[in-house]
Amino acid sequence: MRFRLIIIMRIFAVIRWHCTNEKFSAQEYIDVNCNYPGDWDGAIERIEEI
Repeated sequence: MRFRLIIIMRIFAVIRWHCTNEKFSAQEYIDVNCNYPGDWDGAIERIEEI
């Protein structure tokens, strides 16, 4: 699963946590969620090109 997500997201992608506006790189976001206990599922809600 990690490998597929890394391919989908570019290395320079920025993810902002919706409720705290914390900023994560794609790799940090994937690591945090993969290490979180239990099962999780995610969806890309919005993509912005700058």
